[in-house]
Amino acid sequence: ADVQPFLRDVVFRQRIMIGIVSAILFVLAVFVIANTMTMAVFERTREIGTMLSLGVRKSMVRSIFLSEALFVGIVGAALGLALGLTVVFVLSVRGIPFGTVGFGQGILYPFLTLDFALASFCVAILCSVLAGVAPARKASDMKPVDALRSN
Repeated sequence: ADVQPFLRDVVFRQRIMIGIVSAILFVLAVFVIANTMTMAVFERTREIGTMLSLGVRKSMVRSIFLSEALFVGIVGAALGLALGLTVVFVLSVRGIPFGTVGFGQGILYPFLTLDFALASFCVAILCSVLAGVAPARKASDMKPVDALRSN
């Protein structure tokens, strides 16, 4: 009877820690993608200036960079999901041996639910698009003359 409250507390603490680690990883991913998109804006400053000087609307420039962020998010989420599914599959077949004091040895068999996999996929894409908003705005707010004059 004393074991169940202990295990319930362990599972509760594990979920909190997994949530914290997941949040940190998503924040890290957002900053990496935002940095990548910002570098893409800086590297293509003259291209952006040329487009703006030829009459391309600011909204179109913004949508180009947001589409790029969306593409990065979809590819990254798909690769991450494939890698995650592979690791979970291998570990679910082999199991993860563990031992606890007083409880003996055991084997954990991890699993991944479809709901969690789809939610992670969608959140990764959403984070990628959100990370691309500021660089896309910066690209669309450039003045054509200044963009063409830059090195």
